[in-house]
Amino acid sequence: MIPQSTEQQDPETRPAVETPPEALLAVEMERLMRLAGASGVSLRFDDRPDLVAGRHPQPDAEPVPAPRPEGDGPDLALLIDTIPHIAWAADPNGGITFMNARFRDYLGGDPREGYGAHWQAMIHPDDRAVTAAAWSAALSAGTDHFIEHRIRTRDGSYRWFASRGIPVRDAAGTVVAWYGTATDIEDEKRTAEAVALLSRELVHRIKNIFAVVSSLVRFTFRGNAAARDGVEVLQERLAALSRAHDSVRPQTATSRPEAELQALVRALLSPYRGPGDDRLTVSGDDIAIGPRTAASLALVLHEQATNAVKYGALSAPAGRVAVTVAVDADSIRLTWTETGGPAVAGPPTRRGFGTDLAARSVADQLSGQMVYDWRPEGLALEIHVPRSATLG
Repeated sequence: MIPQSTEQQDPETRPAVETPPEALLAVEMERLMRLAGASGVSLRFDDRPDLVAGRHPQPDAEPVPAPRPEGDGPDLALLIDTIPHIAWAADPNGGITFMNARFRDYLGGDPREGYGAHWQAMIHPDDRAVTAAAWSAALSAGTDHFIEHRIRTRDGSYRWFASRGIPVRDAAGTVVAWYGTATDIEDEKRTAEAVALLSRELVHRIKNIFAVVSSLVRFTFRGNAAARDGVEVLQERLAALSRAHDSVRPQTATSRPEAELQALVRALLSPYRGPGDDRLTVSGDDIAIGPRTAASLALVLHEQATNAVKYGALSAPAGRVAVTVAVDADSIRLTWTETGGPAVAGPPTRRGFGTDLAARSVADQLSGQMVYDWRPEGLALEIHVPRSATLG
């Protein structure tokens, strides 16, 4: 601590030009670092706990104090204290020089307890190494920092936070400070885990339903030699339908890596195609797609196939469905064309839940669009997806 001086200086003897206190403080901190052989120093003031000064040596350059998020008045400081995130500032070397009041709300204690490198002790032991590595990499490269990790809260428990940091540069491009936030995402993590668990449970139950139906078919026609061929075809289609349903559920890169688009289309249409059946064709270009893209397109194709069986081309013996894929430098265009089915009078008066869900999936997940053409001879649907979204 630096004690306050009680000596009063005579105005008549005061120098005409005073050295700015910031410069005096900078010189004093440099002297203290040299005397102590320290790599940095942090000063706090007894009567101004809101003020903290930090200093770290800068090789080959004059030391520059790290800027702090201060404005011309108290409004900016008040604003920073009211945001629902932990806000922080750091010097060019990564030493924390400021934390807002949310630090106390989330983590307890004085925000200054996290200054310097002390904040790392609050990270979950299992996350410290990866956190330190990520922060060190950002400091070395001068690039934006982001990581999700667990931080110890005021009651001793750990919660997930998303920590972000951006470098602040001067006119010469040199990093002079870092500003960032830490956002509590514990509730989002728990919700995502619950949704994933529910999805796995739903898939498990539906697979069981397919297995039960297949067993019932086999048991019902057991001993009936005349029905044997039909039973085998029906069971094959049930198995294909089960695989198609599995393609619709949300996937990750671990549960389903990249796949070829045409292979996905053929797998989804296989339940509706018999041996030697050419009523469904797939042609055109091919491209590798990621799990998110596969799930969204699978939802659309599964819905279209179901509607074609109930109302469209596949509900008539002469009906046909052609799926073509066109890929260029910027986008993918998947076209679904129905012919030979019942005449189409025009667009439906209302969209079903499945159709609406499929359209929202393409728009929200892939930034794409679906264009319907309700031709008299059959529906023609075009799905446009940016190529940049296909590996998601």
